[in-house]
Amino acid sequence: MLFKELRQLLAQLKTEITCPNCKRHYEESEMMIAGAINDEAILHLTCSECRSQAIVTAVINRYRENRRHKGLKVRNFEKPMFKEVTSSDVMDIHNFLENFEGDFKTIFS
Repeated sequence: MLFKELRQLLAQLKTEITCPNCKRHYEESEMMIAGAINDEAILHLTCSECRSQAIVTAVINRYRENRRHKGLKVRNFEKPMFKEVTSSDVMDIHNFLENFEGDFKTIFS
């Protein structure tokens, strides 16, 4: 994806996409590009007003007459995307790694 196309996509998202929770338009500073490859992009949006999070997937159409992205949709996450790491979580992984000998095949089989 070309930088120019990515900038156009962000500009369009600012005008057409609203937070699913509070209906406020997103600012560019609230859009994080999680990844982009070829003609596809994945963005993580966080509303600074209500802290709601959303994921946007987009495909760039390089045909000039169809360049406008139609039917944009936002998936709402009711709860925060990531849970807080507790001290118990840290101790669990510490205890696991203390005896781990590097055999991933056994763990995942």
